[in-house]
Amino acid sequence: MTTIQSLFAYVLAEALRPGPMAGPEALLAALEAKEKPLEALMRTEGADAIGMAIEQDFDFLRHLRMEPEAADSEAKGRWAALIRWVLATTKDWKQSEDARMKELVAVLMTCSRCSNHAQLWHLLPEKNAPSVEFLETVGKFAAKRQIVYGAQGSGRLPIWESEFIDAFQKADVAGDWAEIADMWPRLEYVARPDLLSTEMVCCLARFDFSELVRAADALPQCPLVMALVHALSVGQQLRLAIASSSERVRFCCAFTITRREDPAELSADDEAALSELLIKVAASPEEWRKWLAAFNTYPLRYPLLHRPLGIALAHANHEAALAYIDSIKLRPTPLTPPDACRAFISDCLQAFSEQASLEQRQAVWTHAHRRWLDWRFDTRKTDANLFEVHRLPLDFAVFSFVCECMSSEEREGALAKLQKQFQEVELAWYPSETDYTTEWNRLLSIFQPYAHACYRAEGTLLDSRLYFPVDLQKSLYHRIIYRVRESSTHPVSG
Repeated sequence: MTTIQSLFAYVLAEALRPGPMAGPEALLAALEAKEKPLEALMRTEGADAIGMAIEQDFDFLRHLRMEPEAADSEAKGRWAALIRWVLATTKDWKQSEDARMKELVAVLMTCSRCSNHAQLWHLLPEKNAPSVEFLETVGKFAAKRQIVYGAQGSGRLPIWESEFIDAFQKADVAGDWAEIADMWPRLEYVARPDLLSTEMVCCLARFDFSELVRAADALPQCPLVMALVHALSVGQQLRLAIASSSERVRFCCAFTITRREDPAELSADDEAALSELLIKVAASPEEWRKWLAAFNTYPLRYPLLHRPLGIALAHANHEAALAYIDSIKLRPTPLTPPDACRAFISDCLQAFSEQASLEQRQAVWTHAHRRWLDWRFDTRKTDANLFEVHRLPLDFAVFSFVCECMSSEEREGALAKLQKQFQEVELAWYPSETDYTTEWNRLLSIFQPYAHACYRAEGTLLDSRLYFPVDLQKSLYHRIIYRVRESSTHPVSG
């Protein structure tokens, strides 16, 4: 616990005991002069009367945060008195007594200044919950927000920026989550939540989660939902997504969570909740299609998605798992460097294989193998040449098909068929050496998962080893044909 955290914990404990309370008098007086206090406070830039009032009421807290060791009893008492005022005001708050929301707005601003990174609401005991009217009104405020895009002041947006915003708004309205996922990184740093919105969300998350769900479901724009989600913990985001009836809310929560890079940020309970959310989404074919387009086009962008996704596929409907296989982009990659995208997809399929029944696994492996066979590293489809052996993201599924769906006789037969094709390549004529080399490497790439399953099936993810249809140690001719160095050969052995 840091020094400021220790200081805040001490002050909060004091505030929960009986003692004097004092509201932000300068701020309350400034808000009294405004017809719409909430709008006035959210527009303030610190130079008007409200900004000066905030400075007057809360500047001492800024100094405390900068030098918490220097906090004296007077400063601590003043801080505790402000928190007592918040607790007393929210507990008895009635809209009929605060029609213009002056006190409500002052409470939210006081909380934003007094709390330690919005932890005040989280740390309050249940007995200090705000009144039902306070929570309902905060929920209504949170639900009514809307963004109007445009240039600040009297300026005009550059053409490129205007076109970008138009495209983003169209994608938002259409629920095109793939487009939103692609565009959001360029917007997120200018769409941060404001202090009052963060306080509203944290208050509702602590004392009336159902009201928070209603507020989130009413938000009509992704930036507003992203800002709301940003104020919540991972567990709260997942709870919100599962309870929500809004596709936009579900997507924004999953998008925010799965982009994190540290696996430690997702606990076992969080992982289970994310799988539950994915199962819920998979029940809607159209929504599932949108999610796969958003999350599975670039799996590398969502490190925390794949294992929960694999678990979800084992418990979702059969069509959802097949749709996942179809959504994987077949991108051949060389043996080195390691392909992180392929590894993430293999993690997903590994998790699926651990929980799915044999019948489920065989259906998915068969579907994946059929797609792989249809593609077959065909350079006419990719308009590229192969100058070395390549892997595919579907390797795990193909290997699993060979192991779980083929008998040993069928595996040997597949290898024999490929070996015959190798012999035919040696005897055929090609327009160029490049065409000849490409065909060799295409067949060698197809050969790898079969050989791995037949001869060295101690792992399911093909590593950097290579298998060949002949023992290269005994054939200098084939070493020259395959253009492999002595140190890199991995002869097949029965």
